[in-house]
Amino acid sequence: YIGEKHITAIGTGKISDPPYVNYNIFGGGSVQSVSIPEGIETINHCTFYSAIENQNNIVLPESLKKIGVMAFYGCSGLKGSLNLPKNLSVLKDYAFRECGFDGTLTIPDSLTEIPSYAFCLTKFKGELNIPASVKTIASHAFYGCDGFSALSLSEGLQTIGTGAFYECRGFKGDLIIPDSVKSIEYWAFGYCRGFDGTLKLSENLVHIGDLAFNHCAYFSGNTLSFPENLQIIGGDYNVKKNTGYGSHVFYDFGNFSEYVIPENATYFRTENGVLFSRDMTRLVAYPNKKSDATYEIPEGVTRLDELCFNQNKFLKTLVLPNSFV
Repeated sequence: YIGEKHITAIGTGKISDPPYVNYNIFGGGSVQSVSIPEGIETINHCTFYSAIENQNNIVLPESLKKIGVMAFYGCSGLKGSLNLPKNLSVLKDYAFRECGFDGTLTIPDSLTEIPSYAFCLTKFKGELNIPASVKTIASHAFYGCDGFSALSLSEGLQTIGTGAFYECRGFKGDLIIPDSVKSIEYWAFGYCRGFDGTLKLSENLVHIGDLAFNHCAYFSGNTLSFPENLQIIGGDYNVKKNTGYGSHVFYDFGNFSEYVIPENATYFRTENGVLFSRDMTRLVAYPNKKSDATYEIPEGVTRLDELCFNQNKFLKTLVLPNSFV
């Protein structure tokens, strides 16, 4: 309270030109620790931008409903766990980018989106659980958060954005993409080298962006199954077209001996474990663990995707068809 006026928001809520540190509530300064009381509903843009140093634990009040853009950006001395309160419904871009932390992250089921760069380059540990309320994990939301040990995605999620988990190298075990997911954008899981279990793709997946699983080298299992309705694999970075030049999706990816897709799939097909476009004019990917020493590319193929034979150490002889010019 100030006098009899109840204070429910901190920060001005207005930012324009950098340096953004000038917009924190300490006039660009910093403090050792902050206590945020119950009753606060809004922490506005840049409120604590680079302002909190070496605080062992930060407790957000249960009354909190909104965290603005860059609200805690650069509070690198933060430690402990981050428990987002159950009434939080709005979390804005860059909210906790480059913060410290060395504990777990709890995301409430009141959020429908994890925004861009929200936890980028912020360190956590333990399992990351994305609740069923979250429909979108936006671009680079968890980029560089390499302390997590496992990832659990709930049914209800629809889009995994560009670079959403890029360089989250600590993840172990399986990666199960819920059947509600329709799009995995480019670089989404790039350099997530820790996954060493199986990969299960969504049955309703339509788009896999280029580089989506680039350098995810240690997935186990001999077979990788693609869903029937998959329309686009790769593309030139963020171009959502089957260009034939963007199969970095499969670069240094798993140890598979066979790719499988249902026979009635509209856009792709497999022959002897090799992935092709439906019309058999484009060879998309040859499994890197397929053990044949010789492979004859089928007649009718006119195009080989970039890196389509990458990392295969068994193949000695490749026979090109007459159709390949």
